[in-house]
Amino acid sequence: MGEPATSNWRIRAGGLARYVETRVPRVERLRSSEKGSSMPIIRANARVITQINVFTVPQGGQQALIDHLSDAARFVRDTPGWVSASLHRSLDGTKVVNYAQAEGHEAARRIIDRLRQGGFLDHKGLGEASPGLYEVAYTLER
Repeated sequence: MGEPATSNWRIRAGGLARYVETRVPRVERLRSSEKGSSMPIIRANARVITQINVFTVPQGGQQALIDHLSDAARFVRDTPGWVSASLHRSLDGTKVVNYAQAEGHEAARRIIDRLRQGGFLDHKGLGEASPGLYEVAYTLER
């Protein structure tokens, strides 16, 4: 499917990223490993709320957390306003990142409430979460 996505960060004093350059294949919709799903498209001013949750996991614990978060995504995907979920594993084996999108603040609240009702916010000791809600401020594509 073309070359893999890469990111280049420029960091200034104080640790603030000035821009992120992302190269992705020129494909309108990229399919994920699950039938019928597509990768999120990241655009500024899209009114999409993104939850980025970085989990620190015990050594050897990435796959168990990924399985749990995958189950959670499948459970909540029919909630109105749900857009996507993408899971990333660090190469050093210590982190898992959940990148989830919703169509605004209300949709994000509905999704979180549904996850809470389904018991999916209890990560069963699989990792320590550090969540945050974001909106895309800037993107640059080739």
